Amino acid sequence: MTKAEITQLVEGRLLVGLYVYGDNLSPDLISSCLQCEPTRSQRRGDIKASRSGDIPAKVGMWEITSAAQSLTLGDHLDSILSKIGRSDVFIPSIDGVEEVHLDVFVSRLGQRDGYRCIDLELDLPRVEALARLGASMRISVVDSAERQ
Repeated sequence: MTKAEITQLVEGRLLVGLYVYGDNLSPDLISSCLQCEPTRSQRRGDIKASRSGDIPAKVGMWEITSAAQSLTLGDHLDSILSKIGRSDVFIPSIDGVEEVHLDVFVSRLGQRDGYRCIDLELDLPRVEALARLGASMRISVVDSAERQ
């Protein structure tokens, strides 16, 4: 990796995860159906620690996040898909599932050659892979202006 690529990784952030939600969601069932373990999961009512004390989770959740160190969305989706043992499962059809989406979070856009660049392109095979899983996509972009 070149010094410029390392600088770009530090300046720009692309975080990507596949999220499954439902009030009656069973994370173990999702893991079994997809034949993979989540990065994080919870059942509705599980106790979560917070600054204001322990609070019960309002919804069940199953999450798998990308480990890719890239500013290219396709690389992150490939990382997630490579962890899923059964990519032919339509996740919304699993009991207890109410929502499935790929969450794409972009912040601190990196600057290269005088312009800001993070690649959010998904080619047709990757779009089809998301559709087979029954996942929509959400993109959030946060960029703070430099103050002088």
